Formats: sequence, C-alpha cells, structure tokens
Amino acid sequence: MVAGALGLMAGIELFNRKSIYGKAVVATAADRDAAGLMGINTSQVITFSYALSCATAAFAGVLIAPLTLAGAGMGASLGLKALAVAIIGGLTSGLGAIVGGLILGISETATGYYFSTGYKDVPGLVLLLLALALKPAGLFGKTIIKKV
Repeated sequence: MVAGALGLMAGIELFNRKSIYGKAVVATAADRDAAGLMGINTSQVITFSYALSCATAAFAGVLIAPLTLAGAGMGASLGLKALAVAIIGGLTSGLGAIVGGLILGISETATGYYFSTGYKDVPGLVLLLLALALKPAGLFGKTIIKKV
C-alpha cells in the first residue's frame, strides 16, 4: 500500500513538473484567468483535473480496501483524516501531505498504545484544530497575500 501510494504521488508530481499538460494544470490552479489569457483551455484542464482526482480516489480505494472492510460509511472517517493530513501538511505541498500523514499516523498509533483504541481518532481532530489556530497554511504551505 505504501509503495503504491508513493508511486502514485511520484507519478503525479512528475506529470505536473515535466509534461506540458501538467504545467497547464498547475497554471490553471494558480490563476485561472491568467492561464486562459496564455492560451490554455481552462475548462478542458478543469475537466481533466476532475477525472484525474477520480482516478486517484479509485486507486486509493483499491489500496485501502484490503486493510479496512469496505462499506458505505468508511469514507467519512477516512475523508476526515485525509482533510486533517492535508491541512496539517499544507494544501499546496506534496511533501507536506507526506509529513502530515506521518505525524497523524504516529500520533494515532501512540494514542492507541498509551491510552485506549477508542481514542484513536482524537489526535487527528486535535492536530487539525492546532494547525488551523497556529499555522493556517500548514507546515509546508505558502501563505498567499492578494493585493486588491
């Protein structure tokens, strides 16, 4: 599972940095209007981004299914953990997602070991609140200041 996730992240990062289509995705994400003025078909890029995110979610589901029992309610807890990881690490950083996942995983495991496994989900919410209160951009995120 770890190798598959790292391989997928490396593939997407390589796609974004080396291919012209990946650069169009990054440009559209940064500033849709400017990307459109540079000749990028932003509606097509947004459609492609949705398709890529659906394929990534399907791949993640295939990776996680052997470890957890697949069910209708499994997405809520995993989605909340994914949101906490993304905010802790920073929404604009791939490395931040890895570090945020390690921090959350270690804190959940330590809580389950030293306290009860019933409290295993508590560190994710506490770390999420701390990250939002102390550093809203995340550990590796960049604060964007827009001048009006």
